[in-house]
Amino acid sequence: MKKKLFTHFFASLATAFVIIALYISIPASFQSLDDRLRDFLFKYRGPIATSEKIVIADIDEASLKALGQWPWNRKDIAIIIANLSELGASVIGLDMVFAEEDQKSDAYIINNRKWKVQGIDE
Repeated sequence: MKKKLFTHFFASLATAFVIIALYISIPASFQSLDDRLRDFLFKYRGPIATSEKIVIADIDEASLKALGQWPWNRKDIAIIIANLSELGASVIGLDMVFAEEDQKSDAYIINNRKWKVQGIDE
């Protein structure tokens, strides 16, 4: 029994390694096969009911006119996120990059100011 189990395990492991090696060496062929298989599975599954609960809040011309040119102050973005949360958003995703430190934030301005207030700053 153990020998049969070991044989099946070894054969499965060897098959997996061969498939992985082929996938790495011939990615275009497998990608095409994967795409066709995925298409077939979606067609087999059939259409699914959609939900009206998804809302996309986009930055449009009216937003740019109201808040000014992009990039916006992070404080404004935080207010927008807070408003979305108060309106009942359970998930909020942002498709933007905050690559650099916010040089317009109050904390940045206070910590990097060039002037000193007499009696407060030591």
